[in-house]
Amino acid sequence: MIFYYTCVGSDLRLLPPLLQHYRNLGLEQRLVVLNTRSPFDRSISRARKIVYESGALLAKVWVETDWNAKQHLIREEVLQAHCAKEDWVVTSDIDEFHIYPQAVTAMVEYCERKGYDYVTGGVIDRISRDGRFPVLRPDDLWNQFPLEAKVTENIMKACCDKVVLCRAWVKNNLGQHFAEPGARPCPKEELFVKVHHFKWDRTVRRRSGIRLKELLKGRHYWWVENDRFLRYLKENEQRLNVADPLLDVRDGERFEPLALTLPASLSY
Repeated sequence: MIFYYTCVGSDLRLLPPLLQHYRNLGLEQRLVVLNTRSPFDRSISRARKIVYESGALLAKVWVETDWNAKQHLIREEVLQAHCAKEDWVVTSDIDEFHIYPQAVTAMVEYCERKGYDYVTGGVIDRISRDGRFPVLRPDDLWNQFPLEAKVTENIMKACCDKVVLCRAWVKNNLGQHFAEPGARPCPKEELFVKVHHFKWDRTVRRRSGIRLKELLKGRHYWWVENDRFLRYLKENEQRLNVADPLLDVRDGERFEPLALTLPASLSY
């Protein structure tokens, strides 16, 4: 069986299209963890409603203020409770929408045949046509953010590697950037997944400022990534300069659900 897993915070604007996206990819077994700062957070009732209406499962409400150091442990706990070792799991953040080179069922079948334990991908940022940060339209993401850019990689200088699909027993590190030793990866030349990153809306400056303060308070070394982004905005009139070669801007790929078949290109 193939599961989908995500851990989300109190900003749930992207949760409905996220769950629909992965359902369109053939993933009916979708597990959601909600992280809140308080057991009385209003987001709990909203999350329950969204998850229920999507046909997914709210697997855990996790009350924790400094979630950065523990998120991967919560993932392990939830997967152990709901998955068998032979199952596979797709994992993404709430703003990460995968586009697969082949149907996910075909990718799993291929990996099992070859003896691979996980598939990797890379973050590609989706931005607006003029590089400004619009009010989010969750039901029109692919049109609202039509360009691909390398904000995370070249401006923030953050890690863009992602473990996007793996056997349920495979442990990932913080942020699902790497699998722990002992698991066999599928070579990128054989399978590689684009992780479309819909982060860059009207609220991103405020969220980045809050995130910077939280990371500094928790003494997490990757605070510098948010600091680089905010400094870039200050130097570029509070927008992403689409003419900046560092961003490597290009027209973005559009999502179309894949047929759930094994194509000839994944030969045995």
